[in-house]
This record gives sequence, structure tokens and C-alpha cells, in this order.
Amino acid sequence: MNILVSQDFNKLVELLNSQTKDDYPYVMDYFFKTDQIDSNSYCLFGWEDNNIVATYAYRKLSFKDYMVYWSNVFSKFNGENFNPSIPGINQWYSSCQWVHKDYRNKGIGVSMDARKKEEIWAQGGDINYANCRVSMKDYHLNTLKYDESVELGNFTNPSGEFKDYLIVYKVAV
Repeated sequence: MNILVSQDFNKLVELLNSQTKDDYPYVMDYFFKTDQIDSNSYCLFGWEDNNIVATYAYRKLSFKDYMVYWSNVFSKFNGENFNPSIPGINQWYSSCQWVHKDYRNKGIGVSMDARKKEEIWAQGGDINYANCRVSMKDYHLNTLKYDESVELGNFTNPSGEFKDYLIVYKVAV
């Protein structure tokens, strides 16, 4: 698989929003909508047979700025905010990992995650952090090799679904 580093967030948003709910069951991450990105925002496209089969996005974003958004979400839905903190000065957030359903369970997600971390370290990042549901903690720590997890918070959305989140992070090597 070839991996392209890009700043074409229009392509990323279009690709992820064009997937069925079965193939990409997430709402587009607020921090990667085209009106939120800046020159320190990147996406990875994994190509196979002239098709994009995987994505990842990452950007320089202080955890303090990240928490302003999430604090508002927890407040809006009367949720619980655990006010976590993470180490580092040059902090990078990542999200929008997607692997086409025909390519899953082949290690592509792990390869994309490793490449994303390499790119962050090359940019001088000292921390890569991401959010995940509590149910995905072991995958992030054991398979993707994040160093730590801390509780972020939880809330019940308007459709009655309970959402519980962690922050996972990796310190640069």
C-alpha cells in the first residue's frame, strides 16, 4: 500500500462523508472540518489499486484548546467532564482513521497509525493524542501502542446513547 501525506482536507471530508454508516459510523471530527484546519494539519491517504482504502488525519493542537470544545460538549449534554491533562508542549491530535471494509483486519490501520506518529515526530511533536470510546482502550494501548489513557468524560446524546471517552497519548521516542 502506498501512503500519501496531504493537506487536501476537502478530499478527506468528501471521502468520509460519502461512506455508508456501516462503513464509517462516525460524525466528522470537529477539528478536521475544513473551516477548522490550518497549515499544521495533515491527512494520510492509503492507496491500493488506484483507490483510497484508508485515511488518517493529524494536526498540531494544544490539549488546552481541545478541551475547550469538549468541555462545551459535556456541559451542553449535562455530562461528566474529568478535566484530564496530558504531558508535552508540542501536542498533536489525530482522528479520522478509516479503513475500507474490504481491507480491514490486514494491519492497515496499524500501519497508518505508525506512519502518522512518524510524521508527527518529524514535525517536532512530542505528544500524539487521540480520543476513543472506553470500549476501544485495549486496542489503542495494546495494538496501536499508545502509552497511556486517561478518562475524558461522558454524556448521553439526544438519541439516548451513552458516550464514554478516554484520551490516549503517545510520547515521542
